[in-house]
Amino acid sequence: MPNNILEGKKILIVDDSKTQRINLKNILQNYNVKIFEAENGIEGLKKTFEVMPDLVISDVIMPELNGYGLSYLVTNNEYTKHIPIIILTSQDKKIDKLWGLKSGAKKFLIKGIEPDKLINHIEELLKNYSKKELDAITLKKLKKIEPQSFVLDIFDEILKKTVINEELYKLQEYIENENNFITKVFTFLDLIFDFTFAGIYKESIHEKKLFLKVNEKCSEKIKDKLREKLISITENKKIFQELKIKGINLNFLSSSEDFIPEYITEFYYNFENKYKYALIIFHKYKLKTQLIKNLIEKGFNLLFNLNRLIDTAILLSIIDELTGAYNRRYLEDILKKEFEKFLRYNHLFSIIMMDIDHFKKINDTYGHQAGDEILKHLVQTVKNIVRKSDIIARYGGEEFCIVSYESKKDDAIYLAERLRNTIKNSVVVYKDKKIKYTVSFGVTTINKKVNNHEELLRKADAALYRAKNSGRDRVEFED
Repeated sequence: MPNNILEGKKILIVDDSKTQRINLKNILQNYNVKIFEAENGIEGLKKTFEVMPDLVISDVIMPELNGYGLSYLVTNNEYTKHIPIIILTSQDKKIDKLWGLKSGAKKFLIKGIEPDKLINHIEELLKNYSKKELDAITLKKLKKIEPQSFVLDIFDEILKKTVINEELYKLQEYIENENNFITKVFTFLDLIFDFTFAGIYKESIHEKKLFLKVNEKCSEKIKDKLREKLISITENKKIFQELKIKGINLNFLSSSEDFIPEYITEFYYNFENKYKYALIIFHKYKLKTQLIKNLIEKGFNLLFNLNRLIDTAILLSIIDELTGAYNRRYLEDILKKEFEKFLRYNHLFSIIMMDIDHFKKINDTYGHQAGDEILKHLVQTVKNIVRKSDIIARYGGEEFCIVSYESKKDDAIYLAERLRNTIKNSVVVYKDKKIKYTVSFGVTTINKKVNNHEELLRKADAALYRAKNSGRDRVEFED
């Protein structure tokens, strides 16, 4: 009795063995199915386009095009990818099964399988099979496809995929060094797009950067226009609409000439709303296939995700988790570098040590969680007032240190006084309780009498100690 699931279904058998085709036809003939045959993969591909079968059963080893190739071509075509394929072969190694399933086949079966089991597999696939109805024009177009030409086009796409994926993979080597990574990304984008102008935007939880690259000479006026255009595009995208682009770090990697790009290709990425990236490419020639754009989009999704994971790991190693200030290790590293710059280039800087007055009393009165809120409030207050280039680090406990760049004695004292007054007049609300606190400051500025960064820290600490012993809530300077 014919099986309802198989009845009327079109099944294509692809095998270079006539005997094997006859065997399969004998198994299927009692189920009232429509059977079509092909002697090799190329003929099987042509038949697939002509009859649009409900299922394909294919051997592996065949002339012209094997079963893996047939399976890949059918399942990667927009109009035939829904057609389930069974690989039926004498190749029984695990690696053969891997190739079969990776090629797109739904089942990998060994020749000699019991007829009832084969039918069960076919029924299982056809139960979940959703036939795609194509219009007459599409069907006519499919019937006209030359299999050999189609195969060459597909393998051309595979070659493009391979090359682009290899180049994207190579970019991972440079991801830990931002300058090298950005330079290599521009080189890659230029190979693909032959761009006239491109930009890479990056926003992390602690900085915003915009890198620009122009491949032809242009005036400063044109550069400004290009910059404005890039920022405008970035700002108009939904995931970037809340950003304030002013103040971001602009880095021109080269300069260029007037041009009118005909095409703009854009990629936007948002990771947990903390790390955001954009690629904007201005180019004169249209990309030939959507495939290339899709590959680049996926590739940079992986690369930028790796970049933000590395950034996060680095940040966690230098940031105080509670307050968001830098930690003491990072502070020491910065001061060493700044001391070397002072010796070589005479770049001035000041450091401001801060200590919360009577912090133990705050903890004892309101609890340690309230104390944590005070610490966070202090750091946020400092960040709101100091310049973006300055840094604040947690030196230990309730003691913090500010590094103020290009800052002379009077500048540093003024900054400390401003911070002192702001904090003194602020209120921290914790569990409906209003808490006020004060901070003492010790200030010092680099000079030629200082032998190393440790000595500079000792001077600031001495000034802080004097402020504490002179009544607290005050600023002291150590020369």
